[in-house]
Amino acid sequence: MNTIKYKDPSRTINSVNITATTISCRGGLTFISHYIEKIKFFRLINKKVSGFRSRLKGKATSFIIRQILWFFINGSHKAISGFDLLKKDEGYASVLEVSKEDLVSSHAVKRFFKKFTYFKCDILRKILNATPLTNFKEYSRGKKIWHYTEFGSKLDSWKKVGFLRTIFTPQLCDDNGQMLLDIARPDSVLYTNIGCNAILTAKLEASGHKELISTEKIIEWAHNRGCNELCNRSIKDFRLTEKLPFKRFGMNAAYYYLMLIGHTLNECYKTDVVNEADIPHIHLNCYPATFRRNFVDFAVQIVTTGGSIALQVMKGVWENLKIKVLWELCQSSNRIPIPLL
Repeated sequence: MNTIKYKDPSRTINSVNITATTISCRGGLTFISHYIEKIKFFRLINKKVSGFRSRLKGKATSFIIRQILWFFINGSHKAISGFDLLKKDEGYASVLEVSKEDLVSSHAVKRFFKKFTYFKCDILRKILNATPLTNFKEYSRGKKIWHYTEFGSKLDSWKKVGFLRTIFTPQLCDDNGQMLLDIARPDSVLYTNIGCNAILTAKLEASGHKELISTEKIIEWAHNRGCNELCNRSIKDFRLTEKLPFKRFGMNAAYYYLMLIGHTLNECYKTDVVNEADIPHIHLNCYPATFRRNFVDFAVQIVTTGGSIALQVMKGVWENLKIKVLWELCQSSNRIPIPLL
């Protein structure tokens, strides 16, 4: 009777040992880090949040925020105590391009968030929304009131469409006319070619529906389409849990806003780098869990030779994820920097 060999006896693993080689399973964080540095995001952070540093001996505010954002993008830990586990990981420090001793602990992160009160969180809200109030107009329907502003925007994938009319609408009060706090105001972004497509505009005017070109009418039609639940699902998937870690409101608010900033930067990386690399088996609209499995959680080896540090990956990862293309896109000097507010 023939027996089927389920593995090669010559490759049987007989023991486990400690290696002195620096290895990490989160090699994708280096790529995201270089991309965010190229768009000069931390230049904005240094300008807006540097005042939170109370003494010169401590770590810079932007240094701490950088590690907090990477903690969110990494997504390996839900609790703040995860910083203590990561602090013991030499490979994690290497892909973040810092020394192991410079990784922040959970206590340092808690001390940082304690500096935030409700009013100080306004700085983080301004980073999320870079537009002055003087640019907004008011729209109302019944007892509800919205502010709105419009501008033109374009994505790289819109090669035939060009710029589209973009309308940003934060809601000021609910169905009963009750005004909402800044932190509780839902907002939406509307894209349309109405008013910027000459043929469509001419047809609307010829059919007697010229009023549909107005911003107020576009907002009215958009509100009848319901909410964008898919965007909310993406944020929940990115955060992993709906629980906030602190007892104080200001600390939780700052934690939440930084999480949103991390999600936004993560989506920017997907759009500007991953989508441009044109990797066949990855869809641009994939959720954060799928993105992390493919572009964050792959093994790398950090090798130092001749004073130069290099990341090394397996050949299969190199080919499947187009590592060389991703690296070149992350290093591109053609990225439009984030404007200072």
